Amino acid sequence: MEFTTPSEEDRRLALESNNSDKVRDLLADSRPRELMLDQPRINLESFVWQGQGKLVFTEARPIDDPERLAKLKELFGRTLDRLVEIGCAEAP
Repeated sequence: MEFTTPSEEDRRLALESNNSDKVRDLLADSRPRELMLDQPRINLESFVWQGQGKLVFTEARPIDDPERLAKLKELFGRTLDRLVEIGCAEAP
């Protein structure tokens, strides 16, 4: 058995999933993980509703920082692309 100390990144990125292997696959591409960590807070959910996959981002306050919005746009695009790559979504 091996014990390690969680890195700062591990402590800041808490994920919940019913399929931990798919989460590891999703985050095998470091760029989405970097973009998530760059956000002051983030709540992303994915689910299937009426036969369609949904990726939902929620934020309690308006986002008025153009740089943050650009990074969120990149995060959504890369996350969706990665979900297709790992077989969790289909390309339109």
